Amino acid sequence: LLEDESVADSIRWTPSGDTFVVKDANNFARFVLPKYFKHNNFSSFVRQLNKYDFHKVKGTEHGRVYGDQAWEFHHPNFQLQHRSLLDGIKRKASIAKARRSSAPNPAAQVASLERFQSIMADYAKEMAANYIAIVDSIAAVRRAVMAQEQVTGHGWSQPPRVLIVEDDVVSRRISTKILQGTGCSFDVAVDGVEAVERMSCGNKYDVVLMNIILPNLDGIAATTKIREFDQSTPIISVTSNATPTDRISYLAKGITDMLPKPFDKQSLVGMIGR
Repeated sequence: LLEDESVADSIRWTPSGDTFVVKDANNFARFVLPKYFKHNNFSSFVRQLNKYDFHKVKGTEHGRVYGDQAWEFHHPNFQLQHRSLLDGIKRKASIAKARRSSAPNPAAQVASLERFQSIMADYAKEMAANYIAIVDSIAAVRRAVMAQEQVTGHGWSQPPRVLIVEDDVVSRRISTKILQGTGCSFDVAVDGVEAVERMSCGNKYDVVLMNIILPNLDGIAATTKIREFDQSTPIISVTSNATPTDRISYLAKGITDMLPKPFDKQSLVGMIGR
């Protein structure tokens, strides 16, 4: 187009050879564009130039030479004397296309999320197993610390003093009868509130047998309060809820060990002996 002398009055190279000028946009659109581009829309022509990174040059001396209606365009790789640079002129990627190319792949996102979930599930299993092992180790250490030198009788050199925290009459009667037969001294609390009061007023016990389900203040809440001022007295939970999950929960709240219900003389005496 720029080499066509017949349209030089409408469009031509500037003397420097590194820009070109459309002298009159109206005449260019009416007579030149239909010949080369099959349309007469000058704005469309400018948009196409912009897509290939051509830019309008503003306020140059050429504008004054060719008139105020002239449009001068420049591209660093579009020069009269350097045709080898033409291969450097590329169409710019559209914003929509760029967004599509950079948009995340839903399938890849799902696969990545599934891998992450699998890794986290394996990690959670490992942590749970480690936690249970640690809790069991702590319980074993506590039992070892509580261990006494076994002598004749029931395994203690001096009968321990026990606090029985039990609201059920039958369970309380069984516990007291067994302890009486072993020579233990004991006190009884019928709820968590009374247990906390007995422990906080200076009474010293070797073992606390704590039922979990109690009126007014349950066994876990009572244990938590007791641990605020007494961290050493062994507190044995006496409960029918003896699952591994319950065991972890109770030990974390300050319970020393668990005695599942129903229990007999051998299991109760054995627990106190430890």
